[in-house]
This record gives sequence, structure tokens and C-alpha cells, in this order.
Amino acid sequence: PSPAATESEPAATEDSNESNESEDQGGDELPAQGLDQAAALDDGLAVQIGALRATDLEAGPGEIGGSGIVVPVTVGNSTGSDLSLSGLVVTLTYGADAVPASPVDSASDAVPASIAPGDAVVLEYGFVVPVDQRGSVSVVVDSGAGSRAAVFQGEAPTS
Repeated sequence: PSPAATESEPAATEDSNESNESEDQGGDELPAQGLDQAAALDDGLAVQIGALRATDLEAGPGEIGGSGIVVPVTVGNSTGSDLSLSGLVVTLTYGADAVPASPVDSASDAVPASIAPGDAVVLEYGFVVPVDQRGSVSVVVDSGAGSRAAVFQGEAPTS
């Protein structure tokens, strides 16, 4: 085999295993923890999930609504300078097969551009999740490139 083929094959294998989740994430996640715990991301953001709420989500234009949950995410800045939130992404999967939940942007808060030192903001995210699949959910909070994502796992309310 040519040197180029030998060098690119292992890299392609590693990339395909790691990039299934998200391009920014690159497989870099902190160890999974309970929904009631806080996590400190590598970039100085502190994140925590609030009490999940079951609700019927109304779809906006081009969205799919339905029975879902609202995930409150508290994001705090533990550094001495402003932190950009431009790369902040929150995703949710559910069930034994970790099915990606459909986000409902019209039921979610707009993310501010940045957060000042010592400040915290609560952002709510809506996701369509079938009631019978809420026994196991995983919420991933990813602040973007350069920081591992926080993973929170547990049960979501059914009513």
C-alpha cells in the first residue's frame, strides 16, 4: 500500500467512530452523571439540568410538535472574563436505542451571545419525546469546540 493510504486509513476509522454524535463534540464527553448533578466544562462553563417538565409542545413553522418535555439548563460562567455561548448546543436522546429527540425551537429559549463572569442564565429547551420512552433519557450540553460535553442521564416525567 502507498504511504498515503496507510496513513489515512486509521484516521478515517477513528473519525467514523467518534463523529457520529456531533461535529463539534468529536466524541469528547465528560463521564455521564445523573440529571440532578452539576458539571464543570473545560472552558469554564458550569452547567446543571433543572427539573424536567412534561408538556404538549406546539410546533412552530416547519417543526414537529407533540407530547414532549422541557429541559431547563442553567449555564454559569466561572471564569474571570466573558464566555461566548455561540457554540452552545443541547441535545436529548431517549430509550434503549438512544433515539435523537426532535427539538422544538419555538418552545426553546434563545441563547445569548455571551455570559459575563460570575453570571448564570437558565435556558429552556423543548424536545418531542414519546411518553412511553421517557424511562431513560440522556441530555448532552456541548459548549462547542475545545471543551468536552456534559452528559446527564435519568428518567423524564410522563405527566
